[in-house]
Amino acid sequence: MISAVIFDLDGTIADNIDNIYSAYKFALTELNIEYDDTLKSMMGKGLNEIAELMNIRDKELFLSMYKKGLLMNKEKIKDGMYELISLLFSKNIPIAIATSKFKETTIKLLKQFNLLDKFSVIITAESVDKLKPSAEPIARACELLGISSDKSVLYIGDAKNDMLAAINADVTPIGVTWGIFGERICEIDNVTCFKNVEDLKNCLLNKISSFHF
Repeated sequence: MISAVIFDLDGTIADNIDNIYSAYKFALTELNIEYDDTLKSMMGKGLNEIAELMNIRDKELFLSMYKKGLLMNKEKIKDGMYELISLLFSKNIPIAIATSKFKETTIKLLKQFNLLDKFSVIITAESVDKLKPSAEPIARACELLGISSDKSVLYIGDAKNDMLAAINADVTPIGVTWGIFGERICEIDNVTCFKNVEDLKNCLLNKISSFHF
C-alpha cells in the first residue's frame, strides 16, 4: 500500500534545470566571481551549500542576484507531471513536496503550475535544519502528513541527494532521468528509476492498491 508520495521540485516536477544553471551563472557574474564547468556538478544542492562551495561571503546578495536571474526565463512544468499529480490527488493519495528551494520561490512556482492546492505538506529550505541528503526534509514531511517514514512512502526526485535523502529516511527512492543527474541516477543502489512520466504514472497506478517494487 502506498501511504504517500513526496516529490522533489526542481528537475522533477519543474523542467527548469537550464534556467537554474543560467540563474547561478548570472548571479556569479554579477558578483564578479569566476566559475567553470564544475558549477554544473553542484546543481541539485541547496543555494547556501553552493554559496559555501564557491566561497561566497555575501549570501544575501547572491540570493538576490539568483532570484533576479530566475526571473529572466519563464519556468516550465515537466510534460505530464500536472496530470500525474492531479491523478494522485483525485485518488486521495497524500502528496507532499520536499525541496531545498526557499519558500518564496517554491510557492510562486507551484502557483504558476496551478498545483499549490494539491499538496498537503510543503517542506522548503526554511522548514528544516539540515537539507538533503539528510533524512530530515522527508522525515518532516512524513511527520506533518501523520504517517510513518517507511517503505510505503515514495520519494520521487532527479538528483543524487534526493535518492540519498530517501534512503536515509528509510522510504522508497524513485529516480527520474529527465533532471540534473540524468540516467546516472539509475546507477544508485536500491533506486527504481523511470525515463518518462507515463511509465512512472502507470507504475504508481498499479501500486496504489498493492505496493511491491
